[in-house]
Amino acid sequence: MNKVLQKFESVAMKISSNMIVVALRNSFMSIIPFLVVAGFGTFIGSILLPAQWVHDLFGEEFVAQFSEIITRLNNGGFKIMSLTVMCLLSYNLAVLKKFDKPHLCVVVTVAALFISVPADTVTSYFSSRGLLVSILVSIFATSLFIKLSKVSVFKIKISGNIPQAVLDSFELLLSMAIIMVVFALGTWMIRFVTGYEFIDLLYSILQAPLVGISATLGGAFLTIMIKCSLFFIGIHPSFVNAVATPLYTAALEEGFIINQTFMDVWGCMGGCGCTIGLALALFVNKRSDFKTLGKLSLPLALFNINEPLVYGLPIAFNFSMLIPYLFITPLNFTIAYFAAKIGLVSKMSVLITWSTPAFFNSFIGSAGDFRNVILYAALVALDFVIWSFFIKGYGKVLDKKAEEAGMEG
Repeated sequence: MNKVLQKFESVAMKISSNMIVVALRNSFMSIIPFLVVAGFGTFIGSILLPAQWVHDLFGEEFVAQFSEIITRLNNGGFKIMSLTVMCLLSYNLAVLKKFDKPHLCVVVTVAALFISVPADTVTSYFSSRGLLVSILVSIFATSLFIKLSKVSVFKIKISGNIPQAVLDSFELLLSMAIIMVVFALGTWMIRFVTGYEFIDLLYSILQAPLVGISATLGGAFLTIMIKCSLFFIGIHPSFVNAVATPLYTAALEEGFIINQTFMDVWGCMGGCGCTIGLALALFVNKRSDFKTLGKLSLPLALFNINEPLVYGLPIAFNFSMLIPYLFITPLNFTIAYFAAKIGLVSKMSVLITWSTPAFFNSFIGSAGDFRNVILYAALVALDFVIWSFFIKGYGKVLDKKAEEAGMEG
């Protein structure tokens, strides 16, 4: 078992330290504030503006004008998601590669994207529909540009009293030109051979299927169990989010039940592994050490932070806690999914951050459906019962170890 854990840990560490994964993770972390603002705008537009009392109190003209503000907020978040991710990814990747002109990588990448999509409909690909192609264009264009820029034969040397920014641009002019020609010829050839634009082909054969697979119970189970397994061996699963977030965010915009907000609300109840029930179970436990840990961890669990439990109880490397830690979240997912599917609650439709406080996240994420708050409370109660059973057994294990230590002493 130790060899298996060591092998898994080694692979996970290599993936988490991969330059592209790190750049992608940092890029998505940077755009979260913009998406959250747009999400709250959607929340307000979905709850307040349709209400008749708002129309009666403020009038139709006010509602119409305020709706336009909401639309503009949305344009600054979801509608340019692919574009912002692409620029940030290009910049972050260039910085990690220690390239001294990262801003030029961004310019080259933007040009490559505009070359890769139909000119008359380019803005329609700025939202989540073009997310995967933006990521791939950013990675390929940035990496190729940096390599070309190091080839001396492609550098144009000019002298004179010229601003440095101009010198930098002209020095790499040929490298930029090669990137543009490569993307122009490449995307033209793809259309000539297949009859489809590159971005539409990529969306159809890769992004749409990946989103479709991820936005299923099986996909949700796999994602959360990988994250929990990594936490169990002491590795923060941030690199999993870097891969999964683009897919689940696209699923949110495309109307799937399982999406980024679904994962954050029902898969992060008190933190990864749904440990708010564990914090409550410790808080009411008779053992003084459990109760103390419960008092310390419960306030943080309300904001979905559970590192004190993962490393303090601990959950990490503690096989007494492995079963509930791996399987409570899939149970919650199953209940929440079918509750939304049959209409007992509304599905999650507003993007929120994982740190949105417990109970409030289910209300805001569902655009104000209080039934989700009731479901959230019911799942916390269910998790509390399950965690309490395992905590009782773990307490006996600790007592037995203490008794054996005392006999040896």
